[in-house]
Amino acid sequence: MTPILKGSVVTITDPESSFNGTQGLLEEDALDARQVVKVRFGKEYSYLFGFDFSNETAVIDIPAICLRQEADFTPENRAKRVFGNNHWHHLYTFKDPFSLAAGHDCQYEPCGNKATQRILVNIWGCICEYETCATCAERWHGKMVDGFPAKQVRKTA
Repeated sequence: MTPILKGSVVTITDPESSFNGTQGLLEEDALDARQVVKVRFGKEYSYLFGFDFSNETAVIDIPAICLRQEADFTPENRAKRVFGNNHWHHLYTFKDPFSLAAGHDCQYEPCGNKATQRILVNIWGCICEYETCATCAERWHGKMVDGFPAKQVRKTA
């Protein structure tokens, strides 16, 4: 088994577990497949914990052999982490959800900076992913709005 480091995004792969297919953050290094490690879950999985859900109780112990390391949370999981389960009905993301296109301009219309990160904006229940600069990301990420003034044509360097 390749070691999985603390803070990594992992998917539970134990078909016997009620957590099978869920994603969380590893709380400690998993160096051996037989080692039992802690995985922390976000509010999107509160239904699995019942009334006891809190940041302290959203942790389970599971053998490292039942974990698969991921590059990042799935787009659906990222949307649930930002907006919860009930405030959206469609999710529109880039074809490759994990790689930021190099050299693209920020997609916010009035901005002339280069894109450095991806954000999620909820427009009337439709979550859209945009590539923006850090300044625009701070202003727009996680917002529920009537519209996002995006550039119509994306320009590359």
